[in-house]
Amino acid sequence: MLLSMPRQQGSWTSQRELLAEAQRLLPQVLELAGFRAELKHDDGRPFFDALHVSGQSISVWVDAVPLPDGTVARTFINTTSEHYMVHASDRLPLDQLGRVLSQGAGEFLAGRERSSAGLAPVVRDMLQNGAELPSDAELSATDRGQIGQLNWLAQQLSDPSLPVEQRAGIRAELSGLID
Repeated sequence: MLLSMPRQQGSWTSQRELLAEAQRLLPQVLELAGFRAELKHDDGRPFFDALHVSGQSISVWVDAVPLPDGTVARTFINTTSEHYMVHASDRLPLDQLGRVLSQGAGEFLAGRERSSAGLAPVVRDMLQNGAELPSDAELSATDRGQIGQLNWLAQQLSDPSLPVEQRAGIRAELSGLID
C-alpha cells in the first residue's frame, strides 16, 4: 500500500538519521495499538519483535528507500510469516516520520486482522471526504492507517512540554486530517 501526502515544511534528513528516529518512534506507534516492541537484529539488520497484549507476536522492519515523487511510504504485509515492512521515503522530513509510521502500522495491522479472520481486504476507503457510507461499511487498511495518524497526532498534542508553535502545527495537521 502506498501512502501519499503533501510534503510539509521540515528538514530533510540522512537515511541513518531517519532510521535512528524510526527505531525511537516505532515502539511508541505500536504501543498505541497494544504492542510492546523490542529492538532486535537479524544478520545485523534491525527490526522490532512486537508482542500484543493478547499474546500474538509480529516482526516489523522499517527502511528508508528512494520512492517516486509524492509517495512518502509504502507498506508490505506478509500475514503468513507475521512480518511487516514500512518503506519510508529517504527524502521524508523527520518531523513527518511519526505520522508515516502510524499510517503504515494502521494499514498492516488492518490487513493482519482481516487475514486472521479469513476476510479479504476492504478496498473502499470510508474516511474520504464525501464518501457514502453503506449500512455494512467496514474500514479499509488506508482508513485504519488514517486513524493511526490521528492517534499519533493526538498523543503528540497531549504532551504538556510541547512548544506553542509545535502545538499549533500539530493542531493544524489534525484539522487537515479531519476535514
